[in-house]
Amino acid sequence: MWQQIGFDIRYAYLNLRRGGLWSLFAVFCIAAGVSAVVALRSLGLAIEDTLVSTVRESNNGDITLSRGGDSPFSAITQIDGVGVDSEADRQASVFSERHIENIRAYVDELGGEMTVYKSASGVQVAAAGTTTTGRPQFVSVFLIDPTTYLPMGQVTTIDPPDTPLVDLLIPDERVIVVSENLAEANEISVGDDVRVSGTDESFRVVGIAAAEEEAGLFDLIAAFFGFAYLHESMAETISVNPAPNRVSIIMPAGVDIEAAAEELDDIAPFRTETDNIVELEEQLGEVGDIIGRLIVVMGLGALVIGGVGI
Repeated sequence: MWQQIGFDIRYAYLNLRRGGLWSLFAVFCIAAGVSAVVALRSLGLAIEDTLVSTVRESNNGDITLSRGGDSPFSAITQIDGVGVDSEADRQASVFSERHIENIRAYVDELGGEMTVYKSASGVQVAAAGTTTTGRPQFVSVFLIDPTTYLPMGQVTTIDPPDTPLVDLLIPDERVIVVSENLAEANEISVGDDVRVSGTDESFRVVGIAAAEEEAGLFDLIAAFFGFAYLHESMAETISVNPAPNRVSIIMPAGVDIEAAAEELDDIAPFRTETDNIVELEEQLGEVGDIIGRLIVVMGLGALVIGGVGI
């Protein structure tokens, strides 16, 4: 038995010597494959960490209440006469003043801060003098009060540099701030006039915001096509129901976010979706873990196939 093992080792060694460069190449390929698997696992962990660490920014706060459904095109129902069957449907997709008052009273009681705004996805923005016929491009449009948006801190633009929205979006003026990816796709610059669906009037671009401000897993339309900020006073100008459909809230340290979200579920009207960062962190952590495992499995499969080839 030991003689057979010794023979096998000597024979393998002689084959490696005779192979020369081929043997060295095989060892290099195996080392590269193992390194690739380790790198892919690190990539998976990085993706999971990024998803979890940015959940508060992606959710626009600790808790966000939304109406109108969770489809990316559900906000089309906010445009008067489009996608709604009745006045009841239209009202079910927004928060009434009474709803906002009840939510605000609870948030103030806990010492939190909140902002209300409109999010609409069924809107098109294009440079004046161009047409999107044949290639419709829907973007997310946020009709906001720039003095309160967002509760975590003011959104600033990259052009003009570090300028808060409150300095750019003036009430009752036809001005707009667009995202960087939307500006690049449509060759839009600060000072240009753009057309917004729902009105024949043009809007002047007064700023360009980073795509990361709104783009993410929670708004894929903003991630792929871009988004725009308008002052809330422009809602009727672009034929959009002016009532808000989003409430974003931040809570002071020590507040039980999950318990507060449950209370808000009871306070908020029926058909309101409540997202809180505790549940989102768990969900995104699971998603990140699945992505990481999938990446590693793919890397191991490639390593096995490469090993058979070698």
